Amino acid sequence: MVVSGVDALGHALEAYLTTLCTPITDALALQAVGMLYEKLRPAVTSDDLDAKEACLIGSTLANMACGNARLGLLHTMTTPMEGMFKIPHGIAIGVLLPYVMQFNLPASFERFANLARAMGEPDDGRSLRELALVSISAIERLFVDLGFHRKYEKSQVDPKATPEMARIVMGGLYAARDFTKEYPMSALVPSANIRKGTMADVIKLFEKAFEGWEL
Repeated sequence: MVVSGVDALGHALEAYLTTLCTPITDALALQAVGMLYEKLRPAVTSDDLDAKEACLIGSTLANMACGNARLGLLHTMTTPMEGMFKIPHGIAIGVLLPYVMQFNLPASFERFANLARAMGEPDDGRSLRELALVSISAIERLFVDLGFHRKYEKSQVDPKATPEMARIVMGGLYAARDFTKEYPMSALVPSANIRKGTMADVIKLFEKAFEGWEL
């Protein structure tokens, strides 16, 4: 349930951070984030059926949100992880999630602050930027509590394949891919992501995902 719960949370978070989001998808996404963040711990660590039910509802809301607001860089970057190295989707999503959130942060401190509020974090006199940063650290704390993966293990994913993985990402999540095409480092990833990413950004994010993070 940990992996599927993290996957659902990734859907909700990313749906709130696309250029195609609307007030309706925002409402669905924020509600999903709040429910999943609050209930995933007890749903995973106990027999709390109410918590498990809340996670199912949160997952449904998240899919309704991302089905309309679409998905961004996070899901686009998981494609080679799953196709080339058979990493389960939820793990591929969760490992990259903190790094992609950090990348997206400059695009809208306000949206990230709203995510923090949805996770139950109070303003407490903090600046918009400070509260926005809390949304990322809150996800990292959740992952620690769940015992979730913090990086891609080199025994599972070959770091030397990073350039090839980046080329696959450059084909976009919904577009047809030409695996032989070469891209300049400044080329933009086809995506509805709230912040435009380049080939160079993708490579850097993959490299960080091999390093891991600490609270």
